[in-house]
Amino acid sequence: PNKITINGCISDVAFRDRKLFIGPAAIVLSKETHFQDLQPEDLQPGKSISVRGIFENAGELFATSIEKESSEGAAIEIIGEVSQSQSLKNGDLQLVIMGMPITIPMAVYYRGTSLIRHPDDKRPEQQFTVPLFGKPLVIGGEIGSKSGFDGDFKLNRAEQDDKLDMENAIELEMFYRFSRNASLFLETKSNREWLLYEEGGESSVTSEVERGESWLLWGNIAGTPLSVQIGRQNFREDREWWWDRDLDAIRFYIATRKFYLEMGLAREIAPLAFNQRKIEPDKEKITRVISRMGLQFTRNHQFDLFFLAQHDYSDRPFIGNIIAAGREDDIDASMGWLGARFSGDLDFEIVGDAEYWVDIAGMGGQVRNYEFDDVEIEDEEQLVVAERSTANAVGWAMDLGMSWQTPLPLSPTFTASYAIGSGDDNPTDKWDRNFRQTGLHDNNNRYNGVDRFRYYGELFRPELSNISIFSFSAGFPMLKSSSLEFLYHRYVQVVASEELAGKIKADPNGIDRELGWELDAVFGIEEWKRLELEVLGAIYRSGAAFGANANKLAYHVTFKMDFNF
Repeated sequence: PNKITINGCISDVAFRDRKLFIGPAAIVLSKETHFQDLQPEDLQPGKSISVRGIFENAGELFATSIEKESSEGAAIEIIGEVSQSQSLKNGDLQLVIMGMPITIPMAVYYRGTSLIRHPDDKRPEQQFTVPLFGKPLVIGGEIGSKSGFDGDFKLNRAEQDDKLDMENAIELEMFYRFSRNASLFLETKSNREWLLYEEGGESSVTSEVERGESWLLWGNIAGTPLSVQIGRQNFREDREWWWDRDLDAIRFYIATRKFYLEMGLAREIAPLAFNQRKIEPDKEKITRVISRMGLQFTRNHQFDLFFLAQHDYSDRPFIGNIIAAGREDDIDASMGWLGARFSGDLDFEIVGDAEYWVDIAGMGGQVRNYEFDDVEIEDEEQLVVAERSTANAVGWAMDLGMSWQTPLPLSPTFTASYAIGSGDDNPTDKWDRNFRQTGLHDNNNRYNGVDRFRYYGELFRPELSNISIFSFSAGFPMLKSSSLEFLYHRYVQVVASEELAGKIKADPNGIDRELGWELDAVFGIEEWKRLELEVLGAIYRSGAAFGANANKLAYHVTFKMDFNF
């Protein structure tokens, strides 16, 4: 049997035939149909509902459950297996779902359009357009403001480290599709940052204008599934566990209904900010090969492979060499990562739905570390290489979890996850067994709410290196398009170490492994077509691993506002 979900407004009701209609789809009711948050007599034209059932005859769905749906409007959402697909002469795509032909305009499924829609963006459906050579030039973007307070990140009230900052930013985007399969995208970013308050310091202001994504895309070359993209482009995957970065690159795609492959070659070719004369030293001369393969092996389950190889061609200074101030690079790494992800949806019928994921990764390579001392030469501040070391790096990591969307009152979603990155239990040899993430990661995702957040903790923000993290969250939908999420994280070092990769500015004692816990609250409000609001608060309590600084609190608060146009 083919399981289908339909969300939409009832267009007609035929109680004598025990049927109701959502657009062209007929919903067949029976004694086995389960009703949630409504009664059969509530099924009237104009009522928004969500129906799950089994498709047996063309256009008919035998309902197993019907529940009240909060969405409004004329749109109908059908979630199910596509039995047939074909491209029409005008470039549109025709699909067959539930035995019904459905036409998808090319503007909807065209890859160029999907590449400019990021998960954090909420651009309006209709953006400003001007004609250019007989085709529309779409102009849009975002105006954003973000304010944040950090308190006691050094875990010591005597240390003066509190700060309050604000950032205003404007993103201007232009999208032009100059032929059926070719398009151009240009983006410019301008931001201004204010350090409004720094305990023991002075306020400051910085401004930058940066180049954003700027690429050409040639899709479905010669009628094949092959596409190519050239220029500065965003490499991103849903969980951002592997990567979410804009890179100068050339990338190839092959996409079919159940198979996806992308492979890119990336290297920074120019400074990011227009007022910079050189590429930042930690990004300069790094060449990357990035690849991802996805296979949907059943309707609700997917398997992905990830691969990243990077080689750092930076200069390798020796001890005693002089380096210009601001041009130092502490770490040069030539490494490779390989991993897989299993993910999908589970339908538990009347007890709700669940989404699961399992990420595994291994890495290896060589890391060169440098330490520098200040030196003054001819009244000019410079740096001298004081120490240099090389280590062979190898490690592994895993992240698994499940998110359960329940039918309970208030419709909560509960999520539990566990992540671990290997540690080095023998730091005296030439092997570094601490797992390192790719450096392109953000560890950022959304569960069932409207906002994406850092799922390892908004305050601590640890890299998954020599650490295990248990997380639990409860999320609640609110109003029409808002949500409130509460999260708990517990952190333990795999191997007791004095080194810690994260935002906390205190060092562990290298004896105890308990790092502490964090509580986050994320409130997202998206009740308007163009405006997004987010309020985030976090509190961290340190563990025994911080010795004299154990059982101390750190705080973080963020307010974000984005206007999309």
